[in-house]
Amino acid sequence: MVSITSINGGRDLEVVWRNDRNAEGYYVACDDQRLYGNERGSYKDTFQVISGTRRVCEGDSWSTTCREEERTCNYVSITSYLKDETYTTSIDLTSRVFTVNGIIVGRDSNPAWIKLDLSNKTASLASGVDTTLPNVVWFSFSIDSIGRWMVIGKDPSNLALLIHDGYSYPYKYLAPGEGYNDVAVISPRVGTRFFFWINNKENGTIDPSDYFGAVEFTGVQNLGGNTYKADIVIYLQDRVRGLRWLRY
Repeated sequence: MVSITSINGGRDLEVVWRNDRNAEGYYVACDDQRLYGNERGSYKDTFQVISGTRRVCEGDSWSTTCREEERTCNYVSITSYLKDETYTTSIDLTSRVFTVNGIIVGRDSNPAWIKLDLSNKTASLASGVDTTLPNVVWFSFSIDSIGRWMVIGKDPSNLALLIHDGYSYPYKYLAPGEGYNDVAVISPRVGTRFFFWINNKENGTIDPSDYFGAVEFTGVQNLGGNTYKADIVIYLQDRVRGLRWLRY
């Protein structure tokens, strides 16, 4: 039996598994890369923390430069070994993916609404907003008077949908842990990505009741008359609540 929990503000993943007294050792892998392990006959840990970032240093005898790199996983596996046999449990961590096409946004038109239903696991265009619906959040796309694209989050009473514009953020598969707001200005080009955080208002901080995700533009077409049509993909981490990893 394996349990997984997001920790350290959603950056890291704690993995705990039941000890098999017959096992001679265990190792933990991120995708195909072995991260941690025990030698045969050594003390057998039954938990590991996988960090979403790692420190990488390069240099020579004169100078060294270090930087933080993201290290997120599509899946985590725990392998136990006994003599010549191995037993592996794999945990899928990939994001749920939604596609929404044909979003019409104009400077002189009403906002376009995207409905993300966390209970039914669906995302779709909507004609309006009903914030009385539980576990449903809404993205509003509009163009202001000076031509800027705006994204605003709308939410029910128990949740807060917050947006991070993604500018100058260095990681692709690790959502930010701070810098979210009620509204964001974005530049919609193919490949443009912004992040979102669905926060439980009862707590107000990142915890294992939250969701993280990203929205990426896959198509943007100028229809003329200050009107555009956009296609997007939404990535939602709902396999481990509160985890900021967004692999797909």
